[in-house]
Amino acid sequence: MALFSIRTRLIVLFAVLLCLFFASSLYVTRELSQNADMMVEESRLVTLVKNANSANRYYGELKYWLSDFAASLLMHSEREANAAHRALEEQLSAIEPYEPNLVASIRADVDEMVRYAYQAVDAHTKNERVLGNSLMAKAHIFIKSIDQHLGTIVSKAEADAQQRARTTYANAVRTNKIVATIFTACAVIGLFVTILILRSITRPLDQLDKAVSSIANGNLDTLIPAPGSDEIGKMAGTLEMFRQSLVERNRLAHEHAQAELALAESEDRYLSLSEASFEGLLVHDNGQIIDANSRLQHMFGYDLDELVGMSAFALIAPKEQAAARKNVADGKETPYETVGLRKDATTFSMEIKGRYMKYRGTRVRVAACNDITERKKSEDDRNAALAEAERANRAKSEFLATMSHEFRTPLNAILGFSELMCAQYFGELGSDNYNEYANDIHRSGKHMLALVNDVLDISAIEAGKREIDREKIDVESLLQNCFRSVETAANNNDVGLSLDVSDTLPILHADKRSITQVVLNLLSNAIKFTDQGGTIRIWATGSEQEIRIGVRDTGIGIPADKLPSITEPFSQSHTDPHKYQDGTGLGLSIVEALVASHEGKLSIESEVGEGTTVMVTLPIKEAEA
Repeated sequence: MALFSIRTRLIVLFAVLLCLFFASSLYVTRELSQNADMMVEESRLVTLVKNANSANRYYGELKYWLSDFAASLLMHSEREANAAHRALEEQLSAIEPYEPNLVASIRADVDEMVRYAYQAVDAHTKNERVLGNSLMAKAHIFIKSIDQHLGTIVSKAEADAQQRARTTYANAVRTNKIVATIFTACAVIGLFVTILILRSITRPLDQLDKAVSSIANGNLDTLIPAPGSDEIGKMAGTLEMFRQSLVERNRLAHEHAQAELALAESEDRYLSLSEASFEGLLVHDNGQIIDANSRLQHMFGYDLDELVGMSAFALIAPKEQAAARKNVADGKETPYETVGLRKDATTFSMEIKGRYMKYRGTRVRVAACNDITERKKSEDDRNAALAEAERANRAKSEFLATMSHEFRTPLNAILGFSELMCAQYFGELGSDNYNEYANDIHRSGKHMLALVNDVLDISAIEAGKREIDREKIDVESLLQNCFRSVETAANNNDVGLSLDVSDTLPILHADKRSITQVVLNLLSNAIKFTDQGGTIRIWATGSEQEIRIGVRDTGIGIPADKLPSITEPFSQSHTDPHKYQDGTGLGLSIVEALVASHEGKLSIESEVGEGTTVMVTLPIKEAEA
């Protein structure tokens, strides 16, 4: 091994380990690819099982609505039957590549069943009950066949999926065992080669280390290994040269002893001033400068000869000298800001901190000076940036308010015309679909108008244009009015409402419109997120300093990770796109802003599945004269 350089040995080690790594990686990649293909097939079979079960469910809905349609002749039943038929056809299309023959049989039977059902509907329409019942009996003949075919598809798909899952698992177990064996073998081979190469390096290094330790302990007669052609041999030659240089250095050390003694005093002064070399340092005795470092000389533009003997206060702007003298007299050691005066009469922002100490046997004061011009400039820039950000935020709010007003005009027209179409003031529209579309337009327009109104409110509040007209408010009366306003919506959702107000509530001095909007927003949120059979309780208590209004519901609750951001604009507490799609996400933002404008506090506590409690605390303030 000694014939090869350390670099060559390490390259060989790296090459061996790299080959082992690539070989094992290629095998693992191939096995993982096969497992991935098997998992894709298993996923396809699981999806097929889901499609078959969905087809079975939609077929059950089709049977139900066809029977209901034949019995009741309601258009709603026909629409639901058609929807179930379309859904069943979608699932059959997904299953068809797997079992084309059975799917074809199911489609044929379904078509016959539907045909007889519609014939039965026609017979019932003509009041031919016997014929209608006979036709429905014929339609039921196909039900058993369809149920059998769907059951066959579900059973076969489930069996295939289970078999594929077992095969995939067995292959994964086998792969894990083989991979573990390969990695163990690679680790053993790599460890053996590594130990072999490291031993060829560490043994000579240990010899050198012993020689270095001996030299470090002062034994310059230590034997050093013979030089060689590899790196360690070259290090041995260098160490021998170092040993010889130490011998020469010891010879010269005695000659320089006297010179070092002469320089001792100068070195002490240098070390004292170098303790804080990143600062400008000066030493003064009763205000008279006796020493300074180069940093301070550069800071003020003086040479050391010019500084020695000067008054330390001459380095401070005249208007700041009185404060500086007082700080020195008081022995102040904490940093303070002042204005420095350079030799060329220019000034700059400066920070000084000082303390008394012994210097050459005398009690003197050492001052550390720092140029803080850049720091002051950064503070000014930061303040300017903050002011600019506040201006931009006000501009944003004003822009949103303007645009929301522009949206409201066409929205009112859309709402008006869609309401006329829904009510059919000028005659029938001709098709039920038109009436349904008009209702959708009207409902979407109302939702958009509510969003625009919320944007106007939040923009006005942020822009400071929402006037707070404080007046005397009977909180109990206000809560009763809000209670009555939402009572119908609560009843429609089968949600129970209760109101509990303290008998000793004081009069609240606040903006009545804002407080009403706060309470209505909280109640609307509670109703929207409380399921049928739930309850909502609103209560109010007071003291001499404040009034507390609380709303507690037994709704779905707010996830803990959403609580910190729930009052941010357009924030939603729930991600279900069907049940909770009507919210604008601005209700709680407006509540928080209105409460803050009254110098109040808003707190929210919630637990998923248990409900939410919102507490509004408002200070009692006398109305302004």
